[in-house]
Amino acid sequence: MSELLFVLPSYLSWHYSRSLTDYLRLWARMLWFVVHVFSMSTLVATLFSPWRRMDEKYPRQLDLGAWGEVLIVNLLMRLVGFVARVTVLAFGVLALVFVLIGGAASLLVWLAAPALVPALASIGVWLVVVG
Repeated sequence: MSELLFVLPSYLSWHYSRSLTDYLRLWARMLWFVVHVFSMSTLVATLFSPWRRMDEKYPRQLDLGAWGEVLIVNLLMRLVGFVARVTVLAFGVLALVFVLIGGAASLLVWLAAPALVPALASIGVWLVVVG
């Protein structure tokens, strides 16, 4: 029992200082990872670019039919690119929200863990004795 009195302050000091900063650093890295694995900045920057750079070149001669065809194809490719990028961005934002919420919930559990362990052990003993 006397060893516990020596270990407990060291553990609590570690739990609320070094491990907490390590956890926050890990959480920041997970957020960075999600942003970069979905290439969110690139997707936003190229939101209205054609899909896979598929676009037609306008003819040099004045042919309104050919110009109309090229315009429609280019607009369609930009629309396809927009929809694909917005879809990937939506999944990226969803993953980012999950990491934010999961990280915040884990942080709360981590902060409460030193008090939760003895409390839950006491409740368990009480339930065994009473029940």
